[in-house]
Amino acid sequence: MKDFNLLLTTYRGGERRAASEAARLLRNMRTGDEDARIEVETTGFPGLLLAMSTVDPFRLVGHMRNVAEEEPWRIRYILRAIPVEKMTDASTSSIVLAARSLASKIGANDTYRVSVEKRGSALSRRELIAGIAAVIDRKVKLEEPDWIVLVEIVEDRAGISVLREEDVFSSIRAKRDRPAEI
Repeated sequence: MKDFNLLLTTYRGGERRAASEAARLLRNMRTGDEDARIEVETTGFPGLLLAMSTVDPFRLVGHMRNVAEEEPWRIRYILRAIPVEKMTDASTSSIVLAARSLASKIGANDTYRVSVEKRGSALSRRELIAGIAAVIDRKVKLEEPDWIVLVEIVEDRAGISVLREEDVFSSIRAKRDRPAEI
């Protein structure tokens, strides 16, 4: 699998358990699609999994959040789940074009920041950020922006998303912020 629409992180050595957990969460999700599938692949980078699902990755992340709120013990191995909107080759020009195509989500008065996570790539983080910032005509705000242009590079492939902070699932944060039971 080269393409992915969901990036998962787990503990070092927990990759297989996290992959099984992700598959189980999808099976238990009411998708309305009887053929809903998720393929999860280890990457060679400790704690990193790539997933390709037939279900919208933002819906999967929302489902994980709901499960963590209602039954926190069901998510034990997945630490973070990051939805990916667009896949491309890991080249500066391809990534910039993909980011530009997703930038329409950012409102005229909204702020954004660019975050780049590189694994197994020699691309320049600085060049990527400068290239993306040059094609998005919105105000940059590094602390608490309205939107994040997230670039996840894994070797020769890149996943790009324009999302809000809450679109990224963190099991630790979800469990910590969970209302206390009486």
